[in-house]
Amino acid sequence: MGTQPRTLRVPYGYFDPLDNLVGSGSVYSTVADMALYDAALYTDLLVRQTTLAEAFKPTVLNSGRTVNYGFGWGLGHSHGRRYVGHEGAWLGFISYYVRFLDERLGVIVSVNRDYGLPSADVALKIADIYLTSGCLAGWSGTYSII
Repeated sequence: MGTQPRTLRVPYGYFDPLDNLVGSGSVYSTVADMALYDAALYTDLLVRQTTLAEAFKPTVLNSGRTVNYGFGWGLGHSHGRRYVGHEGAWLGFISYYVRFLDERLGVIVSVNRDYGLPSADVALKIADIYLTSGCLAGWSGTYSII
């Protein structure tokens, strides 16, 4: 007798049984891809700069109160330098992507760890070391990924 094999049908685009919202916890990337993404955001290749400028503006609530959140981006200042950032976390992974726009510096922190790690603090500390210590001055420049 034996068992009949069953066919598992998975809909196209189905990645995570707990979420299934691509872009909401189901973005998979590499360091090289994130570097290309960061570089592209300084051009009009993905999004017009005028559109990004709007996304990087603080939000004015109906009450008239202003919050430091743009369209998908947290806004802030560190040592007098403005930055935008976005964080994410899902099932043991946490990441933070911060962009110091005027310095053209992007820092991406991505770790396999639960939600307790303050990844934004880590990213801002890395940026602070780069921007204030001069220890990486010999490495500054324009790089391309081959």
